[in-house]
Amino acid sequence: MAGALRTLAMHYVLLVDDDDGIRESLTQILEDEGYVVRTAEHGQRALEVIAREGHPCLALVDLMMPVMDGVELIERLRADPELATVPVVAFTGGSRVALPGGTPLLRKPLGSEVILREIARHCG
Repeated sequence: MAGALRTLAMHYVLLVDDDDGIRESLTQILEDEGYVVRTAEHGQRALEVIAREGHPCLALVDLMMPVMDGVELIERLRADPELATVPVVAFTGGSRVALPGGTPLLRKPLGSEVILREIARHCG
């Protein structure tokens, strides 16, 4: 029961990117639109945020990061029965890696309209 309550603890967007400027600018855009945003600079930190805050309504995940890259983060989320339902949208500036099946991919530079449309689709 505690796990189920934690899953619904907060309706937030998780933004995972190692670039401080991208995290700051996207956070500002999303907060200006009324979204609650949590950030992480790599995949391992993202898992820590999820463990602390509960499931996000959407995880926006950069693919190229140190410590744990976006592909590994997505694979870890999909492999965990409690986290497999977390919606993920990946983004990259040029990576050509294969993504886990069904993961949408956006290309940098990210337009705010595209991001807001994806978030609205998953977060209401």
